[in-house]
Amino acid sequence: GGGQLSEHAVGGANGSETGSSRDLMLNNMFEGDGGDQEEEEEEVPEDITSLPPHEQQRIIKQRAFIMLAIGTTLVLIFSDPMVDVMQEIASRAGLNSFYVAFVLAPLASNASEVIASQYYAAKKTRKTITVSLTALEGAASMNNTFCLSIFM
Repeated sequence: GGGQLSEHAVGGANGSETGSSRDLMLNNMFEGDGGDQEEEEEEVPEDITSLPPHEQQRIIKQRAFIMLAIGTTLVLIFSDPMVDVMQEIASRAGLNSFYVAFVLAPLASNASEVIASQYYAAKKTRKTITVSLTALEGAASMNNTFCLSIFM
């Protein structure tokens, strides 16, 4: 691994990813739960380990912003074709496009939650498993609330 950096310095990068600001908040919420006393240390990219912490934080935030801009651009590019694909799947299957979108869109939109939760769960500590499950439960609650509002 690389050098170590406190969560304060890494907070900018984690807070910029889709769904990850909630994961960081949940992670911080369970910091003092008395369970695991082991300290989890964040990985720092090898190329910035020799820099002072404030400079590391600036670079991590800058990289996070760039990744966010790239992600936003990709969403703008691929969202319209994705809608067209869902409509085509519905027409070929002889189904109403609403029902196809109602199933496929949440799977696509929650992929980041699943990946982040899988990353946390892979660490196999009590705290990270709790964060992982809490993030998934939050996503499920949000989807169910959204669906409830559609049908009301």
